[in-house]
This record gives sequence, structure tokens and C-alpha cells, in this order.
Amino acid sequence: MAYSKHLFTNLTSAMRHTAFYLFTVTLLLIAATDARGQAGPPLGDDFIFFVNGTNTLVPSFDGNIIEDPADPTNAIVEYVYGNWAFQAFRFPADVGVDLSQNRADGDVLHARIWVDPANAGMPNVQFMFEDKTDGSSADDGSADLPFRLAWRIPESMRDGQWHEVSIPLPPATYTELEDAKTANTLDGLDSLWKYVGAWSSGGFGVGVGDELGPNTVDNPQLWAEFEWTNVQNIGIFFDNNTGGGTIYVDDVYIGAENLDLSVANDPVGAATGVSVTATADSNMVSWMPVEGADGYNVYSSVNDITDIKASGVSLAARATGGVTSVYHKIEVPHASLAPLTVHYG
Repeated sequence: MAYSKHLFTNLTSAMRHTAFYLFTVTLLLIAATDARGQAGPPLGDDFIFFVNGTNTLVPSFDGNIIEDPADPTNAIVEYVYGNWAFQAFRFPADVGVDLSQNRADGDVLHARIWVDPANAGMPNVQFMFEDKTDGSSADDGSADLPFRLAWRIPESMRDGQWHEVSIPLPPATYTELEDAKTANTLDGLDSLWKYVGAWSSGGFGVGVGDELGPNTVDNPQLWAEFEWTNVQNIGIFFDNNTGGGTIYVDDVYIGAENLDLSVANDPVGAATGVSVTATADSNMVSWMPVEGADGYNVYSSVNDITDIKASGVSLAARATGGVTSVYHKIEVPHASLAPLTVHYG
């Protein structure tokens, strides 16, 4: 398999300076596989979502990045109130990322948070995690519904002041979490976690109305535990239509408490030793580890890649946790279209 490659360094991450290594591969007919049912790729240790910009390892993000009103040299996230608005750091909906090891390690959700007092007294103003879904609206048990984990922002923090929080991730299931609250083993910010059911694209809820988990009367036959192995979204959810105001967040990460965030703006070098190896059903892309890099995104396109946000450029694979190779499988619609030239970045 012949391929060409060249170094591209003009694009930068808002969180870290990022160098892209581009290469082109002529790909023969390759079959695709279904990722449903598999754990997502591990989130990895001390994963920073936002420090002065969004981590480029997060595939999409729908908050606003603005200048900190108190410090024009610092960027922050702005979440604007809307009825039932959920704005989040988003991973692929059908598989998400695996946070099970982070939870087992006792990691925290850390953030600086500023809440407009207009949210005082409003219901369900919260950080929310959402697990994977297949998008089906079926109500017969065949759909993979997006179940939710919420951390309700306390009234004491809805005061127009900055607050810094480090919230231990909760026990893995609804019953374990509620039992821990009853036993008073959770008595701080971690007691504000709640598994709050799912809302279907078909317009019905499962455990949303009463928040009783497996004991719900709200479509109890469809209840499922939150999938820590497949978390697709993490963000701010205004789960009401009663009004509210803006929320700002900054320094968002999941990892060890008191993590040194100064490394977030350190530049990392370009990837070297990049190679592509054809296997029976995929291409293996590999590279030498880059010091200071928390992970790697591999993008693909049938056109030259000069901008990862350009039309036709997609995220082919993501590597974290020290992994320095990925397998990329694509489906050519018809054999007459092969060989297909694919560009990677």
C-alpha cells in the first residue's frame, strides 16, 4: 500500500498547541463493524475538558467560548439559559467514552462555576452526564435510551460569584448511590448526585418524573442503569422552562483532586515516526509517543486535509491512555469505487 505524508503545523488547539501529521493512503475495499455494545475508548487519567479553551480530543462542544469578564486574558465557557437546554462536551452518541476506571479510581469532576442569580429557586439546574444511545424512538425495549446522571447545583452557589468545586464521582448504580446517602457516607457535594432516568427521542420518559430509579412508575419496564463505560455527553442542563440565566464554567476536568492545570497550555511537539500498515480489514495508523500529549485524534477525508472543521473531514479514531496506534475501518459503497484514496491527519 503506497502512501504519502507531510507535516502540518498551522492548526493549534485552544488548550494545547497541537501539531498535525498528515498522510494519504490508498485504501482497498474494507468492511465496517458495528460499535454498539462495546465499551467506549477510555477517557484516560486527568482528562481536561476546558482550560482557556476546549480540548481538541473532545469531538464537539456547543457552549460559547468568551472572554472572562474579570480577566480578559482568560477564556471561559458560557452556557446561555434556554427552556430544556442541554449544552455539553460531546463524544460519539453511539459509543461515548469509558469513565468506569475514572469512577473506580475515585476521580472528581472539577470546575469553576458562576451561576446567574436568575437561576435561584429554579428546578433542576445541573451538571449532567448522559450515556450512549442509538437514537431509536421505540418504546418496546429495543431502543438504547440515553440515561442520565445529574449533579444539582446548590442554591448557595447561585449567587453570581465564582465557586470552585471538586465533586467525587458517585457510586455506580442508583441503589448504591441512594444507599450511600442513607448511610451518610456521602454528606458533601457528592450527595447532590442523582441518577435521573432517561428521555426518549420518542417523547417519553423513564424514571424522569419521579426519579425513583428501578422503582419508578414511569415506564419501569424500560429502566436501565447508567452506562459508565459509554458516556456520550457532559455539560450543563437547564432542565426546566421556568426561566433562568447564564452559567459560566472554567477549568473543567475529570481526574485527581488538586490537579496542576498549568500544563494545559504547554505546547506539545509534532508526531513523528508515523506509519500506516494495511491489514486484512483495516489500516493500522501508528506513531511515536509525543511527550506532554494526553491523547491523539486521527482524522480522515477523501480530500486533502487543511482544516479539521472542513466539510468531509471526520474523526476516524481517538487514542488515549498512552495508546499510539489505531485501526481505521471504512466501507466502500461499491467495489467499482475501489481503490479509494483516504487522507489522514
